[in-house]
Amino acid sequence: TFIYTSTYYSIFTMNSQIALSTLSVCVGLFIYLQTSDIYDADWIQACNNYQPITNDGNNNMEQWLQDHPGLVSFAQHFEFGAFKGQVCRQTQLYYQLNENNASAIAGMVAATLSMPLLMAILLEAGRGDAGGPLKLPLIVWVLSQEFGLAVVFPLMWLPLYCFFRGKSKTAIHPFRVFASLPLVMPQLVLTILIFYLNPGSSGWSNCVGLLAGPIFAGCSMLLSFFGDPSTEETEENKKIGVTSRRLMALVYGAAGLLSLAAWLWLLFLMIIPTYGLSSIQGVYRELWTNAPTKLKYKTMEVIALWISGLLYIGVQSPQAVIEALSISALFGPGAGLCLSLAGVAVFDDMEAIADAERSEQNKDKKE
Repeated sequence: TFIYTSTYYSIFTMNSQIALSTLSVCVGLFIYLQTSDIYDADWIQACNNYQPITNDGNNNMEQWLQDHPGLVSFAQHFEFGAFKGQVCRQTQLYYQLNENNASAIAGMVAATLSMPLLMAILLEAGRGDAGGPLKLPLIVWVLSQEFGLAVVFPLMWLPLYCFFRGKSKTAIHPFRVFASLPLVMPQLVLTILIFYLNPGSSGWSNCVGLLAGPIFAGCSMLLSFFGDPSTEETEENKKIGVTSRRLMALVYGAAGLLSLAAWLWLLFLMIIPTYGLSSIQGVYRELWTNAPTKLKYKTMEVIALWISGLLYIGVQSPQAVIEALSISALFGPGAGLCLSLAGVAVFDDMEAIADAERSEQNKDKKE
């Protein structure tokens, strides 16, 4: 009976992993195909051919703007290496999105949804028994800035997580857990500034440069200096596991509160004053029916990020998906994902404590 039950559970678990990863790949592939032309061809050519210094040693920005009418200056000091052209393209995109007031809604909701997903990428890399590319969050972050988190997370990271993830009770270094929120929180702050500062100003372009550039992605490398805790079941590792799980609940909870604050700001300072109390139809028209192409792309990214977050939660706890949907309906999609993940961390901690108590009871019986 034990062998039969174990075999059935393994097959069921494997089938659910295959189903979730397949669905995730479909979401990522669909978004990639739909948004692959989000950057205009002339943007790509102009940004890739930009040279910061002319042959006579002068700054080339003014000449570049004259040669490419309709484009705006960008924070060129954030462009180097793999990020060459990326800051320029993102600057042109956000400048165009700023022409529509509804873009702030899509942009800020996308930022609140990105926080828990980026935190997951950083945190899951810190489990000692995790394997494969999950241990390389820098690469995932860089690819996300190039192709979009709404593409990379469901298309690449989540399927890998289904098969290479560590155990939920495996300890994570407390510093990694604590640092995950400060590393991703600027995404939300910078997005707010991008949609509220004067487009084209130096402060605005620097915000886009910080968001699209290498600084925050590179900062994730600092986490590698703090080694992964051992997977051996020693008393010290058990204590680290308890600390890390409780810290995860706290940081996800704090991210949820930030997302809730952003959602309430959108709701009471933007959506209701602009579209009235019966605002759902008005927002739908602005974000989809009457939206320009670039804004439709951003709306699709929001939906893909939310679905990806629900799939990530579903891999850990299918019951928590219902919780995430309920919280999202009340407090916004970003808060729904964050608070549900905090609840999953609390449940894992309670389950680990229960396992430890059962283990102690079994030892006492044997003695």
